[in-house]
Amino acid sequence: MSKKEKDDLLKDAVAAIGVIKAQFDAEVIRNYEIPPLVNTKTGEDIGFGVKMQLSTRYDYDEELLTEWKRLLKADDWYISVKCNQLHVTFKVRYKKNPKLDIKIEDCNLSVRTTNLCKANGIDTLGDLCKLHKTDWLKFRNGGKKSLIELDDLLHDNGLDWAEWQ
Repeated sequence: MSKKEKDDLLKDAVAAIGVIKAQFDAEVIRNYEIPPLVNTKTGEDIGFGVKMQLSTRYDYDEELLTEWKRLLKADDWYISVKCNQLHVTFKVRYKKNPKLDIKIEDCNLSVRTTNLCKANGIDTLGDLCKLHKTDWLKFRNGGKKSLIELDDLLHDNGLDWAEWQ
C-alpha cells in the first residue's frame, strides 16, 4: 500500500470520528488517539488503532459499535473498562496488495532479466517495488533494456518503483 493510500485511510478515520462525535453530544467521546500498529517481530507498520474513551453515561450498544467499525473501515474492535470508564479500540490494518506476491519467474520476462532478478535476490514484484530505478542500473548487467521491461511489468500490474533513492 502506498504512502498516499495510507494517508487517505488515516484521513478517512479522522473524518469518521467527526461523524461519530456529531451523532452524540460532544461529551460521549471524552478523548481519542490514533497510535500506529506495528508488527512486533518485523517492526513493520501494519496499520493504526483508534482508541476512544467514552463517557460513563454511554450505554454499551454492540450494533452502534459495529456501525462505528464500518465507518472507520476497521477490521475489529475491543472493549475494556478501566477506572469505571469504557475504552473502545478499533484496529485498522493496511491491506497488502496481492500482486506484490507474484513471483518474478511467473511474469514472462526475458531469460536475462529473470536471471538478473534472481542473482540480486529479487523474487517477487514486492521485492522489485522496494527498489528505485537507479538501484537497478547499479546491478551488474542491469541495463536500460531490462529496466524498460521491468518498468512495463510494474505498470501493467498497477505498481511502481520506490520513490526514494
